[in-house]
Amino acid sequence: MLATWINLDGIKCFDNVEVDLRIGKDRPHKWVVVYGDNSLGKSTLLKAFGVALTGQPALNALMPSAQGWVREGSSCGVIGTMIQQGPDDRGPGRAEKTSRKRTKASTKKASSAGKVAKVPGPAVKVRKKGRPAREGENRS
Repeated sequence: MLATWINLDGIKCFDNVEVDLRIGKDRPHKWVVVYGDNSLGKSTLLKAFGVALTGQPALNALMPSAQGWVREGSSCGVIGTMIQQGPDDRGPGRAEKTSRKRTKASTKKASSAGKVAKVPGPAVKVRKKGRPAREGENRS
């Protein structure tokens, strides 16, 4: 089972940001590196994956309160992800199938601003909003 993308809308520094984790059109990367300067949302992105993939157990542990998770000016925050199940996965439905999960939280508090940029290869760089992309970086 591999994640093909994650979308964060109204979550901390992320305002409708989708991070594509696929090689080309349909194949997800098996490994992804998330890197960048301090306080730009790397931990938020990883915690959001945990919440999206496991649902309520992670929600209680990683986000006991929506306070501070929902972006200022947003009435709610949404975390969505796409998971692709392949023929090598165990369990029912060994044939390829795709599922989407969405988790919502609501409050009025928010955090700092940042932006996500995808770089060549299996890496996602989180960088300051408005900073020009370095050579070889793709903007998403």
